[in-house]
Amino acid sequence: MRVLGLLLGLSGMLGSGSSLAIGQFASDAATYGLFAVAGTGQDRITQPGIPIPPPTEIAGVPIAAQCEAQGHTLVLNGAGLRNRFVFDVYVAALYVEQKTQDANALIQSDGPRRLTLTLLRDIDSKTLSDALDEGLRDNTASQELASLQPSIHAFTGIMNKGGEGRKGDVIDLDINASGVSVSFRGNILGNVADPHLGPALMRVWLGEKPAQASLKKALLGQE
Repeated sequence: MRVLGLLLGLSGMLGSGSSLAIGQFASDAATYGLFAVAGTGQDRITQPGIPIPPPTEIAGVPIAAQCEAQGHTLVLNGAGLRNRFVFDVYVAALYVEQKTQDANALIQSDGPRRLTLTLLRDIDSKTLSDALDEGLRDNTASQELASLQPSIHAFTGIMNKGGEGRKGDVIDLDINASGVSVSFRGNILGNVADPHLGPALMRVWLGEKPAQASLKKALLGQE
């Protein structure tokens, strides 16, 4: 699926020329600027020591307080709007067994986690190989990245089954101690049985060098 760039949090490049046509600029911004400014689309005033209330709707997309996944009832950890320039790209919501603002605990957890992405526009991103290289490179040690290549290849093959991502489509990544399962438009596309792939993908959003710091905060329920 060409939407894989979105899953991996690529911002991409807008081009190398000194000028761009307006149409090309808009297309590139929507396609590659996937993790620029994360937020909820709601102004929420907070005070130190007072928990931030979770959003119930973002950009017209209802945000459920919980979901049923992998045989468990998971609760909303955090959610937010992804946009680039003036373009709303998607709404992301992270569901876990127990809420926490500890990113490392979420990454390394053996428990079930679900990352739900609801597209707010059609997505036509980079090639799958570019998306994988760009998305995982900054958050995965080179030796680990090399060892993950068979699983990344399998993940790419599963994503290709989904085709183009369209406005309103929902992508679910179900992650647990045994691997990663992918669903698209409510249909299970496949599963990669590798316990190391899930943490690597989670680090794209929650690692030491996330694709976007404000995205990390949103999924941790910190804004």
